[in-house]
Amino acid sequence: DDEYYRQMWRKEYEVGCRIDSPYVVRPHRLIDTEEECTLVMDYVEGQTLEGQQLTLSQIRQVAVQLLQGLVAIHESGVVHLDLKPSNVMLSSLNGDVRIIDLGGCYSDSFPFSPAATKGFSAPEIREPGLHLDARADLYSVGQIIQYLIGLSSCPDKCSDRQSLQDVIDRATRQE
Repeated sequence: DDEYYRQMWRKEYEVGCRIDSPYVVRPHRLIDTEEECTLVMDYVEGQTLEGQQLTLSQIRQVAVQLLQGLVAIHESGVVHLDLKPSNVMLSSLNGDVRIIDLGGCYSDSFPFSPAATKGFSAPEIREPGLHLDARADLYSVGQIIQYLIGLSSCPDKCSDRQSLQDVIDRATRQE
């Protein structure tokens, strides 16, 4: 019955229909009647990145697919703005990434209503009046990679870890 949440479902449906990527969950149908508002989407057999202990090779694959999904999102004129481990699914079938939850995204066709998550969202999201763009999502990717590395059992001296750390440092740079 809450119009705010109905608007988020409508936004997620309309925006999601514009995005064509195997790494972004697609909506199929929006049921929007007086009695209900339901969004029918792809079913992803798997779990979110929340708490996942991955190898550095798997983390690298997640990062690449996450960035490929973001290319499709950004080319569709959308900025996700709430990328975090719980908004990224890993398919149990092939380990592929599926970005979910576009309800708080920025899109020219809908009012701005970001759902920022402390620790993962770019600092500028909390600054009223600042222009937000794809860089905010890149910051979140860096934070997600950092989070996943923190759960990994790779020793600090791994060369793979250093290459991922370089990506993190660039993605989370303040300028």
